[in-house]
Amino acid sequence: MKYTIYEDPRTHAFALLALPNQFNDGDALPVSDVDRWFASRDEAIAALPDLLNREEPDTPHQSDRRDRS
Repeated sequence: MKYTIYEDPRTHAFALLALPNQFNDGDALPVSDVDRWFASRDEAIAALPDLLNREEPDTPHQSDRRDRS
């Protein structure tokens, strides 16, 4: 799974975002999937080891699901 560090343009808080498997540059970021915000970029970077040690979920990322109706 790919991740990125996101900075909210209004609050300047940072989050680690899991990117969908089919994510391409220019796609909308899945900001609604944020489970934790950080006050600084340094705090977000410090949290990366915990994030990378998490087990991968068995279900697809919420943003990978497509409405096929």
